Amino acid sequence: MNCLYLIAVLFILQPIYCQIPKKDGDIIVEVITHALTTAKDITTADKSSTVFYFGKRGLLQEKVHYIKVPNNQPDYVEAYTYKKDKPVQMVKWVNGDSKLKPLYETKYVYDREERLTDASVFYAGKRSVFAKVVHEYDSIGNNIKTIREPDDFLEKAYTKDRKLEGIRQIHADTLKWECNFMYKDNFRTGTFSSQYNDSNSFIKEEIIINGKTRNRYTSNSSTDDKTKYYYDETGLLEKTEYYTYSASSGYVLQSYTNIKVTGNVNQELVKKINEVIVE
Repeated sequence: MNCLYLIAVLFILQPIYCQIPKKDGDIIVEVITHALTTAKDITTADKSSTVFYFGKRGLLQEKVHYIKVPNNQPDYVEAYTYKKDKPVQMVKWVNGDSKLKPLYETKYVYDREERLTDASVFYAGKRSVFAKVVHEYDSIGNNIKTIREPDDFLEKAYTKDRKLEGIRQIHADTLKWECNFMYKDNFRTGTFSSQYNDSNSFIKEEIIINGKTRNRYTSNSSTDDKTKYYYDETGLLEKTEYYTYSASSGYVLQSYTNIKVTGNVNQELVKKINEVIVE
């Protein structure tokens, strides 16, 4: 009897934990990251790649990461399962001994308004939770609190038109850091401060519309890092560049990404795809 029960359990779990991800999709987005080995020669960049496989409605089916390009063996794969277009499960496979093996599973729970309320992480095939994130919302649906541990959480505040106004981390009843945002024209400026009193740190985002290209810049004056985002005529992200700053050299390009899309992408899918690949 026990033997039959074990066989039945293994049969049920087989589709989840024993089936290697298929690596297919109606829309395929490949993000190749070039990390420069020298500041002057972009031909000597180390390359890594992340490939996103989307369904026809823009739902992410699989995310496959290659630590080096070219390389036929991924170092991890994330495979998603959906219900009513909401992810309910993600299984992460990792490369061990040149073979993909399931490492852990994340289960997602939603409320009646279909808002994410709980994300629980399990080791593959186990029942005990080893990580959990809980989301809380206000009466109009703003995500006002994200709880990672009972004494460790993020609080968010919003403007009347539901723009993010501030975010802060509380740990053991102590404010660890906070960032407050202001909006003007194409700018969103954030002022960051922490318990270390680095209150002169600023984050700036700018959207510049120039013909058919939209460029977005982010910078942090405490580190003088800058990231540029380039979009095509449909609004789909097609390239990013990351710079660091020094007084002697100015802004120096450290890495960049090229983004290649295979498949038909309409305007409705652009936002969904951008949200996933910019994450």
